[in-house]
Amino acid sequence: MTSRRKDHWHELAAFKDGVNQIFDETVGKHLPVSSLSELFEWKPFVDIVDEDEQFVIKADLPGYDPNDIDIKVTENSVNIRGKIDEENEYKDSSYQIRERGFGSFSRNLSLSAEIKPDEAKASFRNGVLEIKLPKVQVPKGRKLDIETESNCFVLISPWLLIESRGLFLRNVTVSLTKFRPTASKDKW
Repeated sequence: MTSRRKDHWHELAAFKDGVNQIFDETVGKHLPVSSLSELFEWKPFVDIVDEDEQFVIKADLPGYDPNDIDIKVTENSVNIRGKIDEENEYKDSSYQIRERGFGSFSRNLSLSAEIKPDEAKASFRNGVLEIKLPKVQVPKGRKLDIETESNCFVLISPWLLIESRGLFLRNVTVSLTKFRPTASKDKW
């Protein structure tokens, strides 16, 4: 007759569910998380790189199937959700060590600039999720020339003043012979 060992992990999971329920009904109402589970929920490690024209997000998701990962993109945030189901292969066996996790996660990431959700792309290689998010390009400034109207006088000779209103006088030819003073010995 074979004796079947109890799987204490299932008992512990049932105990955890009971503690979660008590937590939710008492302390959970006063915390920014909806349950004790959420407070201690596993979240994948994430890098967000801010390149000039896009954000690149990399999330470590070893063991996940890309079909079990959902990504929602808005103009300023990304939500990544995923789940790994419990393996049923060894359900009737007793574990000596059980460190590989299962369950679900949700990770909400806020971005510092507006993005184009319709142009976002995601890829999954070797357990790493990569999301490329093109930024909305803000028009860059341009140099603005300032127009002025000036009132100035151009002195061509001590005896002739030409008034200018915002005009640039170029190649002005003035005959000075009829304005030449008779008492002066200056040469022009």
